[in-house]
Amino acid sequence: GSGSVVVATPADAENIIGNQSSPTQPLDGEISEIIIFDSALDDQKIIDIQNYLSNKWNLTTTVDSDGDGFTDAVEQLKGSVPTDNNSIPTGIPPVLGQAKLWLDASNIDGDNNSSLSDGDAVSEWKDLSVNRNDAVQDTNSQQPTYESTGFNGLPSVDFIRANENYVNVPNTLLSKPNLHYYTVIRSDSTSDQAVFSKHTDSGSNQLITGF
Repeated sequence: GSGSVVVATPADAENIIGNQSSPTQPLDGEISEIIIFDSALDDQKIIDIQNYLSNKWNLTTTVDSDGDGFTDAVEQLKGSVPTDNNSIPTGIPPVLGQAKLWLDASNIDGDNNSSLSDGDAVSEWKDLSVNRNDAVQDTNSQQPTYESTGFNGLPSVDFIRANENYVNVPNTLLSKPNLHYYTVIRSDSTSDQAVFSKHTDSGSNQLITGF
């Protein structure tokens, strides 16, 4: 994160990191780096700092340094410059920068599947949009499987009906009043099946898309 603050304090005032005095409000979390300047930075310098921190602390899959709608990881993989908002990734339509959710089986881990091998269980499917709507499944038996050549010789995520495989996406996405989705899918069954659904805590369905 980043921010600015203007304060007028005595020269002998105590500076505290991780808490404040009177009343105390201790931090509950981790700090990896803090950088302080005594003057405001221009937009490009802020972008450069954000990109530096993004790369150093493995945040490229969630940080969009230049604010162009594409995460630093997507820009690096697609040949554009993460610190130039006029440099747009090639080979994909610019409108993808407006997506609320973007799941791509050729880039499940945000690093072109470099951490995955054929047949691995998928516990997290990275959202390639800037919205951090990662799809997750913590229960081992219900995790789908990565197949490196599962769809026309290209990567896919295999959901096995008998195992009731599925992944969860944050409620913030499904609370949107209008959702329009586009997908590439191949069914291995003739039974009725859901592709995208929303349900209440009690289990009643509110939205189902499928075939």
